[in-house]
Amino acid sequence: MKITLALLLCLTVFLISCGDKPKASTSDSAPSHATGRAETRGLEAAGAVGYDGAAIRHEVDNALNKTDVQNAETRKAMDQINAK
Repeated sequence: MKITLALLLCLTVFLISCGDKPKASTSDSAPSHATGRAETRGLEAAGAVGYDGAAIRHEVDNALNKTDVQNAETRKAMDQINAK
């Protein structure tokens, strides 16, 4: 009897937790899904486990953009040195 009651309770909790959950509202400052780099699109899937996937993607995009700028400056400096 106790085992049956425990199993029924577990099944009930499982079924309740599988229901549709309301989505958190996003602020206007959050980037839209269409913005950002194509290679970071998969980071938005972090929202499935409770993280703000759009914010993570935005931060990674910013870091990659800064890296690209730094690499371009380094290439430019190397070209100037090699041209002398």
